Amino acid sequence: MARSAIPRVAIVGAGASGVLLASALVRPGPQFDVVLVDPRPGRGTAWGGLDEHHLAATPVGALSLDAACPSGFRDWLNVYRFRPEGWSNADFAPRRLFGDYLDHRLRTLAGRTPGLGSTRVIQARALAADRDGDGWSLRLTGGERVEADVLVLATGLARPRPLLFHGRDAVEAHVQDDPWDDSALRGVPDGDVLLVGTGLTAADVAAALWRRRPDTRIVAVSGHGLLPRVHAEAGAAAPAFAPPYPTTAREAFAKLSAAGFVEGEAAVRPGVFTGIEAAGEALWAALPDEERAFFLRHFRPYWNAERHRLPPELARTLDAALADDRLEIVRGRVAEAKPLKDGAGARVALRAADGPRALAVGRIVNCTGPEGDPFRSRNPLLLDLLARGVAAADPLGLGLHVGEDLGVLGAQGETAGRLYALGPPTQGRFLEAATLPAIRSQAERLAAVIGGRTSVRAAAPIAAAEPVRPRPRLVAERT
Repeated sequence: MARSAIPRVAIVGAGASGVLLASALVRPGPQFDVVLVDPRPGRGTAWGGLDEHHLAATPVGALSLDAACPSGFRDWLNVYRFRPEGWSNADFAPRRLFGDYLDHRLRTLAGRTPGLGSTRVIQARALAADRDGDGWSLRLTGGERVEADVLVLATGLARPRPLLFHGRDAVEAHVQDDPWDDSALRGVPDGDVLLVGTGLTAADVAAALWRRRPDTRIVAVSGHGLLPRVHAEAGAAAPAFAPPYPTTAREAFAKLSAAGFVEGEAAVRPGVFTGIEAAGEALWAALPDEERAFFLRHFRPYWNAERHRLPPELARTLDAALADDRLEIVRGRVAEAKPLKDGAGARVALRAADGPRALAVGRIVNCTGPEGDPFRSRNPLLLDLLARGVAAADPLGLGLHVGEDLGVLGAQGETAGRLYALGPPTQGRFLEAATLPAIRSQAERLAAVIGGRTSVRAAAPIAAAEPVRPRPRLVAERT
């Protein structure tokens, strides 16, 4: 695809991040040709599941694609996904419906009349990106090239890091590393199930398993054994997570301790802080780099449990399962696994806080959450940029190294030039970068940056596709 006379912005990723940026770029002001590249456009990892019962962990009122219209998602639901009782901003809608909302917006953007800027969606995978003068030449599967003035990495959430434990090779057939693979969950055999992780992903997987087989017994294990808190009305005396924010990790933990966290406590309780949804980025900005590392190493599970809360309906499901022993929360980790003699599952040895224990399970599901380290990514474009030093990982391994303007920084700390990242890949600099309100804010900011820095260039001919050369990794994997 040759460049047009209007500046072109290529966005790799057409999930929530890509759609929000495309929406921001088509508003009045400088005009752009926008090209979104994604093998599965319109949903992304977070909203791509087909299970109609998986609920978004954020109320409807906080999921509008337009900051100026907070009721946007609610209004869309009441028109396109009508139900007799209607939808309110306090409801929790299925993730699938938000995916439909994203897809509807993407199709609306792609339907713009070309001339003063247009939006095109290419259903392909981006393999590599080469500098082309001041811009970029993006190589796609199928041999197509996209020439662009600006390149944006909106690659979204990555699949979890594969589980590592002694004996994994022998039980590979019983390990599921992708917790969002609905077809694999439908094939879970009879017997107990082990979930590695106790956060929102584990809660979703557990509920999906019980819908298919209500008597399934589930053991969920994590280092701290903490279940997420629940969205609920804050009490009159609830403390506010407000400025001045802590400037050390220990101060942050002391503030969280007021919420009464107990490691290994098998309970689903309401969140107790008000204002915590808006505090993440400001708190993170107040912590020096060494304190951020200390926070991640010791206290992040407490923050996640209070910050990323359960929908009330899902919390009731977990409470019922805890009460009748269909769910057990274990503080510990997986030490080893061996195949059962009949081949129907695995015998797993847990190193638990209260001593070693063993259990027989039919499936081990990885619910450890999205992988942040881009060097562990399965995305060929990210790996190509990292291998050449065009992009670098954040020092904390949470994503890409980016500046305040969301510009991607290279291996020597230099700006890559008209290369930006948006959303989850920026979590190293902006802790809350995976939430929709944070991504929406980033998209508005990045659209302004692009509008102020991009100049029109002459059209270039379509370049012939070249084979993608394998690149060596520059940094050893972290342990």
